Amino acid sequence: MLEGRPEDVAEYVDGELLDEMWDDELWPRDIGDFWRPAVNAYREASAQS
Repeated sequence: MLEGRPEDVAEYVDGELLDEMWDDELWPRDIGDFWRPAVNAYREASAQS
């Protein structure tokens, strides 16, 4: 999840699955710092739908 271009990662990472497992996993700090804004944005968008 730290390698690849954003469009490459977006193609392979399932946003809904990442959201579901986000709070249950212990993420290394660099991965958490990188992905936390995307997870938060996904959650906000899902709440507004």
